[in-house]
Amino acid sequence: MNNANFLLLFALAAFFPAAASAEEKYERMAREIVAAVDKEAPTPVTGIKRLRIAVVPFSYSDGRKDVNRDGAAIAERITTNLIKFQRFDVIERSMLNKVMGEQKMQLSGGMDSSSTQELGKLLGAESLVTGTMLETQKGQIEVNARLILVKTGQAIGASQATLKRDWISVPEGTSDPQRSSGPRDAGYFDVFIGGGEPQLTLQFKNNGNKPIYINDVGLSSSLGNIGPLKSVKWEKLKTGGYGPVSIRATGFSVTKSDPDGHFGCAFELGVEKRNIKSQSASVRYDDSQPLNFTFTTSDYFSMTSVSLSWGIRGRVGTSSPVEPYIGAGIGLSYNKLTLPRVKGFTESSAFASPVEESALGFVFNVPVGVRFKVSERFSIVAEWRYQSNSVSFNRDVTGESDHVTVKGYYYHLAGGVKF
Repeated sequence: MNNANFLLLFALAAFFPAAASAEEKYERMAREIVAAVDKEAPTPVTGIKRLRIAVVPFSYSDGRKDVNRDGAAIAERITTNLIKFQRFDVIERSMLNKVMGEQKMQLSGGMDSSSTQELGKLLGAESLVTGTMLETQKGQIEVNARLILVKTGQAIGASQATLKRDWISVPEGTSDPQRSSGPRDAGYFDVFIGGGEPQLTLQFKNNGNKPIYINDVGLSSSLGNIGPLKSVKWEKLKTGGYGPVSIRATGFSVTKSDPDGHFGCAFELGVEKRNIKSQSASVRYDDSQPLNFTFTTSDYFSMTSVSLSWGIRGRVGTSSPVEPYIGAGIGLSYNKLTLPRVKGFTESSAFASPVEESALGFVFNVPVGVRFKVSERFSIVAEWRYQSNSVSFNRDVTGESDHVTVKGYYYHLAGGVKF
């Protein structure tokens, strides 16, 4: 037997006994209820009128009101097992809920004798199964069931079991996502492909410990090796590259006051690469007037960035196939900078080119977009975004505080799935 078959058999062997154990507990509780009836009225069942019985949703013994489905789920499973014995006329849950709703009966902390008798008479039941729940370990509920004679209000039987909560609990006062026809999507997972032409600002700056000469930053001039300088700076440079390409998970908070979940948050992981295009620009040495400058190639500077950001989101039209949204986010970026002609100490102990440096940055973005819901689960997103990525580096030069900022407007398309 190969390993795959062995693991499959092992998994099946582990699963089925656990499932059977859960079923057996409900069946045992039903059997003990039947035994209590037989003990009270041991007349053979054949040829006599079947007992009319109702199973009331169980309640927590501490009186909590924050869960309304646990007791209903347990009652439903006990009801199913009682029906299998074919000993009772079991009253349907819909009729039970209707009567209790009309009478405004509360289950909090269990039902007393008088309310049990009152409910039994309204239902035309001769006996009621009711009881309480007690939460023990995580996912475990201790159930104490009792069989009550409606005529006397006396408990004539009991059963106890510890059960695993394997259903979805729904807080009282909120809608059940499995039953609601309204928008109950918790969020989206999207894959974005973006583009744009953001601008880049680059500055080499030293406090004077090692003054800057233009040959050291890969520049040349007919005036010679200009320096010493404290700053060399370019602004609003055109960039090339790609991205960002990103994945984003967006979750919306569904509450009683905001059942459609208009507000939420998003986490996004993205990658982008930018380089300075060949272009005519201007450069500023220290505080001088800008001087004309030409980048003759597109490889003077490049930066690959991986960013992780968190943001808030607000949306409208949650029940519409078109869902506009807006947000704001901040995050961190890990950046790999490459400057082939610039000198530094990043690659050797000698002051030489190239400079290859890794540095952290700060990311800020403001997305505005529209989600088009093409089906129940899938959607297409068109997004416009302003984003900036600010990075400080130093070329491993004492007293250096260089800086690069990439900022501008991007356009994104995405495919998304609802979760």
